[in-house]
Amino acid sequence: MVTGGFRTKSGMNSALGNGVTNLIGIGRPMTLDLDAPNRLLSGAVEKLDCVELELKLDDRDAESEMPEETKAFINKLGPGLWFQYQVMQIRRDRGPDRHMRKKRGMTGLQENDLKAANELEWPPE
Repeated sequence: MVTGGFRTKSGMNSALGNGVTNLIGIGRPMTLDLDAPNRLLSGAVEKLDCVELELKLDDRDAESEMPEETKAFINKLGPGLWFQYQVMQIRRDRGPDRHMRKKRGMTGLQENDLKAANELEWPPE
């Protein structure tokens, strides 16, 4: 199985046909388009969007006093967090939001986890 990076039908077919893999995962594209596999297989599209290339903090999202090292760290981990938050939104029947601000998607998951942790009774009985 190979997952990550495949966005074109021809690239996927080539990898499958050459025996490089027998299964390709397209989790991130499916996060924003739940019908992505059907659209690829039917020929409706040849290429899936690659929004992770756009998921970097910009001046609107970054705090001006945020150290550059912190911005770089967030930019490395942020896209994965943004997609995880999208999956959480789908699970809540809210659906994905392709236009969600980067910072919101990158921090929303942590806010949700912190809220859930604060609701736990500790220590357990």
